[in-house]
Amino acid sequence: MEINTNLNPEQIIRLEKICDEEFSKNSETKTFRFKKLEKGIYLPTFDLINLYNVIRKRKFKDKKRVLDLGSGDGRVVFLFSLMGYYAMGLEYNEHLCKLSDNIIKPSLISERFKVKKPSLNREIF
Repeated sequence: MEINTNLNPEQIIRLEKICDEEFSKNSETKTFRFKKLEKGIYLPTFDLINLYNVIRKRKFKDKKRVLDLGSGDGRVVFLFSLMGYYAMGLEYNEHLCKLSDNIIKPSLISERFKVKKPSLNREIF
């Protein structure tokens, strides 16, 4: 599969809109700031257009696999998969895994996308 660095901006805006709508509907809090959860602190990725431009300029030509640790609702994983990368996200929050896999994924249809909940234990860290 060829890496596509020429996505239509409307595709990226659609992805961002779907993620924002589903995340805000299903999130415990609807504010997008640093959030402190039981397992840590995170900041959602907002501007996928800017991220897309960075990826496009960098052109990871020989690399076709992407791993997003702490992938949240999966928007970054989706973006990479839409560009032709085989993208996987690891997300500890089971709610966010289900959100990305059950709600966002069917809306965008990409066979190169996967979000998993890792089985980690404290001894690893």
